[in-house]
Amino acid sequence: MRADRRTDALYAAMRGRFGATRARANGYRYEAYFRREQAVLLALTDADARVVLDVACGSGLMVQPLRAADRLVFGVDFNAAACADAAANGVPVVRGDAFALPLAAASVEQIVNCQFFNQQSAAGVASFVDEVARVLVPGGSVILVWRNADALIHRVAHACLTFIDRLHGLPAFPQETHRFSELRQVLTAAGFAIEHEEVSCPPLAWRSTAVAGWAARVIGASCIMVARKSRPAAPP
Repeated sequence: MRADRRTDALYAAMRGRFGATRARANGYRYEAYFRREQAVLLALTDADARVVLDVACGSGLMVQPLRAADRLVFGVDFNAAACADAAANGVPVVRGDAFALPLAAASVEQIVNCQFFNQQSAAGVASFVDEVARVLVPGGSVILVWRNADALIHRVAHACLTFIDRLHGLPAFPQETHRFSELRQVLTAAGFAIEHEEVSCPPLAWRSTAVAGWAARVIGASCIMVARKSRPAAPP
């Protein structure tokens, strides 16, 4: 497997600290932050998608509300404890590598991925996007949520929380920066069309599609992007 074992160990520590049924088990520090971000993500999902996959699903809490009798909602995570937690939370889960998903090509209608990019290099993000393109059906979509490591509010919060964690002898989370412009290029090269972009500050209940504006640079703590895999051209 090509999974990031360092990230796996970091999230294992988070789950050990906060338990399987709380938002902090998925790397969120505050429950309200998670719930507001979850509400935004759920509003962006395709209502007609019958097969939905959460990659790097953690405890499965993000997609838990999407479960329905006529829809298969499941997760993939490399961490064995996370898989057990997701199953306990009622979300079917497969243990697997986000960079080599244990799924057939064109087998999923929608993919969700949250709080994964900030622990990955640019090459890792590109590899992940290629794998998403492989398993999505033509016309399927992916919703990406990651931290805006450039935003002032995030830099300050991350520095403070990292300092507190170090005082307690806890590992610090890496914060790789991935800009919208870079993600657009990667997704377009993989055959996606960008449908939606926004930045948000869940603690303030603020959202904006001006992803390069001054407010985004100051309080735009989260990035959200929706992209759709192109369909084959119709025969002439």
